Amino acid sequence: MTLRFATIQSPRHELSLRLQDAFERIEKETDGRVEFEVHYGSESGFQAKQYVSALEYGMLDSALIPTSASALEYPWLGVYGLPFLSPDADAREPMLAATKPMLEEFSGEHHIVPLAYPLHPDKWLVIYLKNGVKSVDDFSGKLVRTYDPNTNAIVTALGAVPTSLQKSEIYMGLQRGTIDGAITGITALKEMKFNEVVDNVYQLDLMFLPHILGVSEQAWQRLDAKDQEIVRAVFAEWDKAYMADLSNPDASGDPYAYANEHGVKIIVPDEAAKQVFSKIHEDAVAEFVAQDDMSKKAYDAIDAVRASASN
Repeated sequence: MTLRFATIQSPRHELSLRLQDAFERIEKETDGRVEFEVHYGSESGFQAKQYVSALEYGMLDSALIPTSASALEYPWLGVYGLPFLSPDADAREPMLAATKPMLEEFSGEHHIVPLAYPLHPDKWLVIYLKNGVKSVDDFSGKLVRTYDPNTNAIVTALGAVPTSLQKSEIYMGLQRGTIDGAITGITALKEMKFNEVVDNVYQLDLMFLPHILGVSEQAWQRLDAKDQEIVRAVFAEWDKAYMADLSNPDASGDPYAYANEHGVKIIVPDEAAKQVFSKIHEDAVAEFVAQDDMSKKAYDAIDAVRASASN
């Protein structure tokens, strides 16, 4: 059986490369009875925010669902992208664990069988800039690509103008000057070769972006019990190893090494910018928890972990 799998990432992205290992192992252990046909970027015909409904109604067999894009349709999932949420990199796994029951319930409601919840490999969320900035004031009027309500809030608070572009369109937008900058993770510098079109990277926030790696119930039921067991076991082992590597500095390496090697300047926010960031966080949280009960429940679960990490 061939499972049609969608991801917005490119074939060169770290998650794509790591997932390929799991796909190959599943095909081997099922003696070829289960294989994955991977559709990268927009190849599946669906935008990332549509993955949940596409799986729910059997239009896709499986997908790597980014919670950030899904928050456009299911607002409570935006909790993970609240600006300046994670106190440190080590807090991300406990914060994810605190909300896993909600993710499992959400998956079940949408007829999705969740198999793993991998975090995005990026450690830092950054703004790629054609021209450098010396202060927050220099962001005024700049057109900056964003991808969800939280990155919209960050860019707006900095005085820039949020601009919508697919990830695959960022390189051309920066090259042609139709945008001044773009928010995404630091690994995109190498993956998307942004070092060819920008000279500056502005450090924003520790990145906390979980995914739901899921299979539609319709596709799942077409697998026999033995193959279901193999698929579950392989992804469980894969997820454990992947998350262990993310938390191991020796395995994950210096997130800015590629930038330094290719002459891209890393701009670290000054104290005035950090004060702006603090206000962005406070405003974003107040608006987020007020939108519905699910949002408040998710934030409270994560905030309890944040409070513990700070003590």
